[in-house]
Amino acid sequence: YERDGPADAPALLVVGDSLAVGVGAQRPEHSVPGRLAADFPHLVVHHRGACGARVRDLGAQLRAAPRQRYAAVLVAAGANDVLRGTPIRDVQCALTRFLAEAGERAPIVVIVVSANVGGAPILPWALRRFFTARSRRMRDVAAAACVGSGAYFVDLFAEPREDRFARDPQRYFGIDGLHPSSESYRICYERVCAAAPLAEHLGARRRGHASC
Repeated sequence: YERDGPADAPALLVVGDSLAVGVGAQRPEHSVPGRLAADFPHLVVHHRGACGARVRDLGAQLRAAPRQRYAAVLVAAGANDVLRGTPIRDVQCALTRFLAEAGERAPIVVIVVSANVGGAPILPWALRRFFTARSRRMRDVAAAACVGSGAYFVDLFAEPREDRFARDPQRYFGIDGLHPSSESYRICYERVCAAAPLAEHLGARRRGHASC
């Protein structure tokens, strides 16, 4: 989801992977950036996310965006590093570098790390415990990096017994059994709004839309 607007309007930069893109949602407006745009009608949305991106790609996405000051940077990443076996130490280093750079472009940086990848119905049962462990470690590394940088962290991870997404896959997963559904993006959006004071930076809300 992207939206243009006047040069003096508050602008949001979105970077990351398919979670940032909104893959699995029925409409672009159901993605997290699309829901933000609905709540903040004067918000400009620039998007540099790409399917398949890893944490190491975030810096290049940031540098590919227009050279301007943003009201906020929204980041969604981590699932591809979990699935493709990126060493956690490499993720930690890349994320630390990115957060330092992103902090120079906006007063607020929000990071969403994917939910428990081990709960995706497309995965064989034999691999779910392994990917749950990697997802947990990714969550911990991202949370620690945010504490060190002042960024806001959105936690979507849940242990298998508490994972609402895995318990109701028809509701919370897209047709591919891996990406979130529109309903999952709604929950993600609510978590973003609860974790970060975006309303202080993104301008006036649309009347009747007070979720963020």
